[in-house]
Order: sequence, then structure tokens, then C-alpha cells
Amino acid sequence: MDKKSKEIIKEVIENILYLREHHLNKIKTIQNLKNNGKGFTLNEIKKEVKKMAEDFRKPLIKLNHLLEKKEQYQEVIDLEQQMKKIQSKKNITVKEFSEIYNISKTSQQNYRGRLNDPLPYHQKVEGGKIVYVVEEVEKWFDNQHK
Repeated sequence: MDKKSKEIIKEVIENILYLREHHLNKIKTIQNLKNNGKGFTLNEIKKEVKKMAEDFRKPLIKLNHLLEKKEQYQEVIDLEQQMKKIQSKKNITVKEFSEIYNISKTSQQNYRGRLNDPLPYHQKVEGGKIVYVVEEVEKWFDNQHK
């Protein structure tokens, strides 16, 4: 195995270990809240599970690249193409945001209206079209998991 492959494997292992610990902590938090009488709706649980699945996208893509072309997983190749599509765009609409991040328009509205750490967006006139800068959104998502 060459040096670059070893470096990629080490980086992916570190990513997966971090994500594993992060998700274990989330599960503990959910269990603690549930034990204290604060339940979660099915939609809240679904959203959390989708977020967890998104966290594994980058490590999966890196591992898939280590395989020979004929052995690569099509599902992971599709994920990578979706990521490239996102990264190639500078700005996205509310509808595109919904499709890419699997977050409803209503939830986006709630995130934008937060007092602490709101979802960054741009709107030229009040009541006008809302646009997200992909780079800002990606940075916001990264900060949500820290």
C-alpha cells in the first residue's frame, strides 16, 4: 500500500471515530431527555437520524476511492456526484436546499429565525427570494456538530 493510501485510511479512521463518539453522545442526550420526561416526535427523531447519516458521507467517499473502479459502490459514487453538484454551485435556493440537505422549508425558516447561531441566508428585499451561499451553509453545518 502506498503512502497516500495509508494517509487516507488514517484520516477516514479518525473521521469515523470522531463521528462515532459524537453520535454516541447524541444518543445519550436523547436517552437522558427521554428519561426526564421530555419525549421526541417521530419527525425530530427522523431528522436526527438523517443528520447522522450525512456525517458518514465524506468518509465513505474516501474509502470508496481506495477500491479499484470496478469494485466501487454505486451508491457512494452517487453521493459523491451529489456533493460535487453542491460544491460547484455558489448559491442555492430554498428548494435546492431542501433537496440537498433534506430539510423542509419550514425548518429552514425556524433555523433562519434563531437568536443564537441562525442559518445564514441572503435576501435582497423584504419578502423577496431567499438564497443561501453554499460555503456559509457548509460552515454553519460544521459548527452545528461541535
